[in-house]
Amino acid sequence: MRDGRTTWKRRSLPTLRERRRLLRVVWSPDQGAIGRCLELDGSTWIIGREGEGPGRVADRTMSRRHARLVPHPSKLGYLVEDLGGSNGTFLDGHRLKKPEVLGATSVLTIGETSWVLDAEPEPDDLPIIPSASGVDATELAGVSLAAERLRRAAASAGGTKGAVLLLGPSGAGKDVLAHAIHRQSGREPFVAVNCATIPPELADSQLFGHHKGAFTGADKDRGGLFRRASGGTLFLDEVAELPAQVQAKLLRTLEEGSIEPVGADAPVSVDVRILAATNRDVSQEGFRADLYARLADWVFHVPPLLERRSDVLPLFQRFLGVRAP
Repeated sequence: MRDGRTTWKRRSLPTLRERRRLLRVVWSPDQGAIGRCLELDGSTWIIGREGEGPGRVADRTMSRRHARLVPHPSKLGYLVEDLGGSNGTFLDGHRLKKPEVLGATSVLTIGETSWVLDAEPEPDDLPIIPSASGVDATELAGVSLAAERLRRAAASAGGTKGAVLLLGPSGAGKDVLAHAIHRQSGREPFVAVNCATIPPELADSQLFGHHKGAFTGADKDRGGLFRRASGGTLFLDEVAELPAQVQAKLLRTLEEGSIEPVGADAPVSVDVRILAATNRDVSQEGFRADLYARLADWVFHVPPLLERRSDVLPLFQRFLGVRAP
């Protein structure tokens, strides 16, 4: 907690050997098994329908004791061994005839159940709430620890009034998380703008509005995005692309709770919650440090799919409306 601001800042990503290695179910006829994982901590695991624990899956095409995972003699990984199941054990699409190494990008298929190897960092600074069940799981689809973090982020930050800054590469899902946070807030409406698409000379007018005659071409009053979002949420995607003078005006709005339309004689009070996102390094020159501080009541890092491989298939199902058989 810092000056009343809660932040979740991810540490530098550990190397593959420093991370927890988790073999996670991403597809199975046993819906309850999807997301289940084995932590490859040096133990030997038997996968099949027999027994208890995460190695047991209710897959009728899987033998009672179908495959075995044993630590590799070099202690750098695991070997997969088929135990004679009638339907075979497949690693990256080919049937195992002898024990093979479970690689960092492997897909393991046993019966009709598929697993992928995740290498996830230990949980750090995870927002502490009893449950994330209030967040629509189909909106933030995924079975990885990172996906659970994002659901908890939405549930934790959604009911507050603080600004939220979402950091992560393009395509990671920052806009999806922004919608989820907004849905938890109970505010309306939700207004979104990609700041990178606003011509620099029009950014001031589009965000804060203008009065008729304020500049050449201003033939009528314009309310601006802040007033359009009154009572709700304004999502500023790629906020770091705003010109320096508009960043300064945005900072003043966050500090004072009012806007100053171009050509206005007095400021106008606004009730708007700000969610912002950027794929840029906000420590680099061009993004105001004081604006970052104002936007950073909550800071969430949205990792790319490269760091959450087990979410690829659930997201594919989500987009296509597909369910496991």
